[in-house]
Amino acid sequence: MAFKSEFIKVFKEGLEPYGFRRMKGTDFFGKLINNEILLYVSYKQYSPPDRGVKAFDVIAGVQTIYSHDLTEHQLIFSSGGLINHNISCVDNIRVYFEYTSKTQSDAIDKAFKSMMKVIMPIFEKVIDLPSCLEYLFTFKFGWLNHLDRMYRDSILLIVADNHDSFEYRLNKAKEERLKFYNGNESNPVYQTWLEEFPPVLHELIDSRDRVWASKELQDKVFSEANRRAEINKAQLRKYGFEI
Repeated sequence: MAFKSEFIKVFKEGLEPYGFRRMKGTDFFGKLINNEILLYVSYKQYSPPDRGVKAFDVIAGVQTIYSHDLTEHQLIFSSGGLINHNISCVDNIRVYFEYTSKTQSDAIDKAFKSMMKVIMPIFEKVIDLPSCLEYLFTFKFGWLNHLDRMYRDSILLIVADNHDSFEYRLNKAKEERLKFYNGNESNPVYQTWLEEFPPVLHELIDSRDRVWASKELQDKVFSEANRRAEINKAQLRKYGFEI
């Protein structure tokens, strides 16, 4: 069986019980929550230097109708943070698989099991816009900044009525990053992150609060949110969702 056909078969059988469906005209599986949030899973193939094997990644992510757009290109682009985080921070789990014609079935089966162990628990926490913000803070933090310029997913801070101090998120980020460096606070990379991250966080907060302080900026953000929502709803309908 061709790789695409076998991947679609295995993931379709495994994901449908969780409310996912194959997105029409694509190799993606998606689940729509509250007509606002899209969870999605697919794959990306590679050609390794060793010509005797082929390779693929499982790709996955979370987007909303207020995101930049929901085209296939954007979904692939938006999946990077989640996958890179999992490769770095989860023990004994892979999302990159090399295979031959003889090992293809085994690789796809392992890929599905890895996805269920690593990615599905993250998906299960995303149930509304506030929890979507939690996801973005962890995996796409930079996309929440520059709200006054309506950069990427930053407008979600206003749409979700966010007034958070982000202090507990900062503490959580410190804990997770320190765990990654085996508790070694003197690690130079950790120290660099510790110096750079808080100022960026405060910049995010200041950017958000500038919008909350300005009726004119709020109106612009909500206008942009409505514009994106209409475009993205049309795209979701093309994928076969009723919205």
